[in-house]
Amino acid sequence: MGLFFDTRKFVIMVTTVGPFWEKKMLSFARRINVKGDKQLCKQDFEAIAERYNALAKPPEVKAKQITRKTVKLWTDYFGKDATNDKIDETKFLAAMKTRKDTLFQVALLFFDMWFDVVDQTAVGVIDKDQYALFLKTLMRIEDKAAAYESFKKIDLDGDGKVGYDEFVQFAVGYFITNDESGPTGSLLGPLI
Repeated sequence: MGLFFDTRKFVIMVTTVGPFWEKKMLSFARRINVKGDKQLCKQDFEAIAERYNALAKPPEVKAKQITRKTVKLWTDYFGKDATNDKIDETKFLAAMKTRKDTLFQVALLFFDMWFDVVDQTAVGVIDKDQYALFLKTLMRIEDKAAAYESFKKIDLDGDGKVGYDEFVQFAVGYFITNDESGPTGSLLGPLI
């Protein structure tokens, strides 16, 4: 798909780091933490790619790309703060706060890739079932009703489809805003 939308539409920095933003960050960390030990590691990011590849069965070349790019997020962004290849929730939250000015770019790259992954038909939009697969893969949310509810909040025109700009805008917003009133809080499923 590529980064072809007007980034001026987005707030480039986290406007406020507060309790709601922290809750979103910790929810993200806890959902992707496979072992449930409140410590992120490279294996958590490998597991995201493995889940998607097992569920969606993309062509082998795409499966390898998904794995490489997902693990690269760990290596380039989180692994720097790891001790013994793990980062606990306290360090994770501190790292997110210290790097809040770069969260926009990191989230943009990550969710740009994931939109391309989820848009299996390459038509530039995703539907609620593709979104449910995305949440099942990335956030381990098995409950389709919860996934559909999250989808409904970002499908602003109610047409049953979410385009690239909408998806990436709300995904990036999840990581850079502290706004409880907007749809970004539930983008990645119910908060923990």
